[in-house]
Amino acid sequence: MLDDAKSRRYGDHPCAIGCMIAYDLALNTVPAYTVDPPCVDEMISVARVTGLPAIQRKSFFQALNHKAVGRLLAKQLNRRYEDLNIVISHLGSGISVASHLKGRVIDVTNGLDGDAPFGLDRVGTLPVADWMRFCLSGDNQPEDLHRILNGGGGMMAHLGTSSAIDIEQRIQQGDKHAELIYDAMAFQIVKGIGAAACALGTRPDAIVFTGGLANSTYFTNKLKTKLDWLAPVHIFAGEK
Repeated sequence: MLDDAKSRRYGDHPCAIGCMIAYDLALNTVPAYTVDPPCVDEMISVARVTGLPAIQRKSFFQALNHKAVGRLLAKQLNRRYEDLNIVISHLGSGISVASHLKGRVIDVTNGLDGDAPFGLDRVGTLPVADWMRFCLSGDNQPEDLHRILNGGGGMMAHLGTSSAIDIEQRIQQGDKHAELIYDAMAFQIVKGIGAAACALGTRPDAIVFTGGLANSTYFTNKLKTKLDWLAPVHIFAGEK
């Protein structure tokens, strides 16, 4: 785990710092524990396959928060996380939507690499041919393309800000374009949740929202109105 975190083998994210801090503390004889790894790969084989043999889907998501809120939900329902079938959505700069089948994340979107709904500053899934033409246009260097994927996409690209507070203020002031883009992000997330529910192969016991954007009642209400028929919706806002 430490080698993977230090080498950034599976991506560059602040969540990788925790296990390194715990290790340094343990060297000084302070008891230190890592409950969950920064990321985890529990995907089933069919979820990895794409239409191109050279490319497989990967399990990159906010596993720390997903697993934590899965256990919080189980405690709230007086059940075991390992007995529940849940769709959990982390709503932050990037969006990850995961199918938790009896304690195992059998499928999940990848907000880091552009295989997910678009988020506050992530581009999300794009039409491949159009993205290819964009990359080959000569207008952007490789480092620019990575910045666009992670940090320069989503709401940031459309509205020049990744602050949900600022966006909602603009909507309240009558900005119809901001409202359209915000609604589009909600629309993609709802579609992702529907797909994740189908991947479970059974009706979910619950749908869960977490992450910073889950603090917005305005935004989560947009999601709930389209999902209440599918399963009870629970919110554990912020990072757990």
